[in-house]
Amino acid sequence: MKAVISFASAWSFLLASVAGVGAGELAVPTGPAAAAVVPGGPRWRVGLGVQWRAMDRLSLQASPHANLGVVGNLVDAPRERLPANGPEGATGDRRYVDGFVYADEGTVRDGTTWWWGYQSASQVQGDTLSFTAEGDYTTATSSGREAAWDQGGSSEDGFGPVLEVEADWAGPGDWRLGMAFSFSYLGLGSGERDALFSGRQQSLGYSILETDRYALQGVVVPSAPYEGSRDGPGPVIDNLPARSRRDTLVRQREARFESVTEIDFGAQVYNFSLGSTLAWERGCVSLQGSAALELDVVSWDLASREILTASGSDGSRRMARWQDRAAGTAMVPGLGLGARAAWQWRPGWDLAGVVKWRAMENLAVDNGKTAASLNSGGWSLGLTLGYNF
Repeated sequence: MKAVISFASAWSFLLASVAGVGAGELAVPTGPAAAAVVPGGPRWRVGLGVQWRAMDRLSLQASPHANLGVVGNLVDAPRERLPANGPEGATGDRRYVDGFVYADEGTVRDGTTWWWGYQSASQVQGDTLSFTAEGDYTTATSSGREAAWDQGGSSEDGFGPVLEVEADWAGPGDWRLGMAFSFSYLGLGSGERDALFSGRQQSLGYSILETDRYALQGVVVPSAPYEGSRDGPGPVIDNLPARSRRDTLVRQREARFESVTEIDFGAQVYNFSLGSTLAWERGCVSLQGSAALELDVVSWDLASREILTASGSDGSRRMARWQDRAAGTAMVPGLGLGARAAWQWRPGWDLAGVVKWRAMENLAVDNGKTAASLNSGGWSLGLTLGYNF
């Protein structure tokens, strides 16, 4: 703000000087444009042309709406169904797919029981009686990558029309002092697309097969199928078996998910410039320098779309969708320095090439999960056809 106030003060002083120059007895230039100028009054120029303007930086930012909580469970949920064959290393009731071994009233005293039964003769192998128990369980894992995204910034440029209105007064020798107003327009747009959230889920289903082996210790078992009772009597066996276990993978499911975010930023930039000029003119050629206050009126639009999809063994499907949009108008001040070279190709008419450098404040806008930052400062080149009167 200090720089703006300082420049405004200098501009006011320069305008006062210009007024003084207009009131004095100064030489009138001899160039072709001078023929139409009233002595002591200002010379006006109106120029129309095209301008190429480069914006210093446009950066886009976004973060995803999607997360693991939104995805939910896409595969089998974790679960466990243990075999019903009781504890290992302690007496108890044991149920098997091919029989049972329960505790009777004497089990607590000596660890044996006559309350048991089996179904197949193949369960008896030598001096050992075997039983099998089944169960299953499922494990599930989930992982996701979520990252805020920053495009980092890129320069933007384009072409647009430019209008110039100037007034200047004859100064000492070949010099002219004046003031200038210009208007220009530039439309710009930028879009990005990226997967800001992705991951996978996996579930593994296992079957459990436990085998309990009981030492018969010479006991002769009845022919299969056999089923003892709590009250007995019957052959007595130990209630404590030797156990082995085998886990087998029987089912596997996997799902992948991805959330793609698209962000689009568009802006209409209307530039207004007002400042002072100092020109040197001789014959058909003139060179001019200028300093001006710049104002960009930026009409902006920021839109985003995010789609979360999942794919797996059962195909692909859309899970969620988010859309956001915001728009507004902002005024961005700045300062500009310019130079112009003109050729007066016929009385009252000139063709001018203009170069300007602008220093502008930064414009930042946001809309929830998305944001944009625009610095409209930078260089511009223009070509105008002007009429002097």
